Amino acid sequence: MSFFRRYRTLLIVLVFLMAVLVLVSISARRPESSRGLERGVLEILGPVQRGGMAVVRFFNTLWERYFNLVGVQRENELLKNQIKKLKSQERVWRRAVLENERLRRQLGLRRRQALPSIAAEVIARDSSTWFKSIIINKGRRDGLRVDLPVLDAEGQLGSVVGRVVNLSPHYAKVLLLIDRHAAIDVIIQRSGTRGLVVGTGGNLLQLKYVTRNADIKPGDVVIASGSAGVFPKGTLIGTVTNVRRDSSGVFREWEVRPSVDFARLEEVTIVRRPRPKFADTPRPKRRIRRRRPR
Repeated sequence: MSFFRRYRTLLIVLVFLMAVLVLVSISARRPESSRGLERGVLEILGPVQRGGMAVVRFFNTLWERYFNLVGVQRENELLKNQIKKLKSQERVWRRAVLENERLRRQLGLRRRQALPSIAAEVIARDSSTWFKSIIINKGRRDGLRVDLPVLDAEGQLGSVVGRVVNLSPHYAKVLLLIDRHAAIDVIIQRSGTRGLVVGTGGNLLQLKYVTRNADIKPGDVVIASGSAGVFPKGTLIGTVTNVRRDSSGVFREWEVRPSVDFARLEEVTIVRRPRPKFADTPRPKRRIRRRRPR
């Protein structure tokens, strides 16, 4: 009895396998007579097979969910790290914005308001040795006047092209920034150093009247100062590329590469700034001559 108790499960499996083999052999010899017995076996084994398949599917699903959970956990860690980096960047940007606002309040600067502008196309160029200018298809009837600033197609957030110097009812002539007669008061965006950019007649500009100890480096961005009232403050001029001393040795002259590619310039934006008002300028008094009695 102890033998049967110890190997009871094994004996049941062996008996079950033998019964299956007997059924298979009978069905092979007498297929017609074994159909009823086969149906009984199918009826008995069907629930067992279905239960075994359900167990297999359960463990497969559990395994797949485990791997998916591990992947989700890794992705969650990556997202948490990215959120930490973004929050750190947000704090840095927020401090920069607050510092910018504080400096603007100290300098008494006002936010630049959007000015009316008009787009125009370049229809002709004058690239002679002495003059660098273009002709655009907008004129006096479009609201233009002399000395209006001309920027590239980006508008008031773009780069300086030049200024209107002459116009007819439907066309206008624009003196380019690279012309020898062009000059504009500028600021180095990084350090706040002021200077004067003049055209050379070629592809580069010159930054002049800058002291030797001025804080200027190659790669610095040059923007318009807006002090002359022609070009909006902050519009791009170009980038500092090289330095050289002038003949006096007191100042340094820097080469500036303009932000505008004048060779490929096809469209421009004219900013219609209001005329400067000189209401505070006192007018000279007219002298009244009195007639002497005869």
